[in-house]
Amino acid sequence: MNGVPPRPVPVQQPQNLLQIQNRQKKLKITMPPAMACFIVGKVCEGLDYAHNMGVIHRDFKPSNVLLDAGGNAYLSDFGIAKVSQETM
Repeated sequence: MNGVPPRPVPVQQPQNLLQIQNRQKKLKITMPPAMACFIVGKVCEGLDYAHNMGVIHRDFKPSNVLLDAGGNAYLSDFGIAKVSQETM
């Protein structure tokens, strides 16, 4: 390193699905079907897990689905979620 501090690695911020959809619409391209199916599957897994824990999201929409550079999908904004007294 010769006395030079390492440069920080830039961290790519996740983008929400609505941002990605709008960019693709502007560029007149579509998401590959395999990628769309993968994202839907991951989102369903997340919703299923939340429901099994008794959490109902109540604000599910493209802008609340985050995608990172690795292709992972995350549910966000549980601000108006409801927690049930019993698990499903």
